[in-house]
Amino acid sequence: MLESFVVSEFLKLASWSERRVSFSHYRTKDQDEVGVVIEDRRGRVVGIESKIRDARDRRGPFQHYGNRRRRR
Repeated sequence: MLESFVVSEFLKLASWSERRVSFSHYRTKDQDEVGVVIEDRRGRVVGIESKIRDARDRRGPFQHYGNRRRRR
């Protein structure tokens, strides 16, 4: 249900954006998946996975990635 909501919000945003993008879903033969794949006309791709986590889980959203957070 969360993933459907996230996709619908991205579709709304894309409808008024000047940048044209396409949406898809990706799953490997081992059933690993990326919930939403967004690609622009230049071929740039972004994968987005939405998850609900337990509020008692104090590890935070980046526990899987360790210290490899993207710096701006």
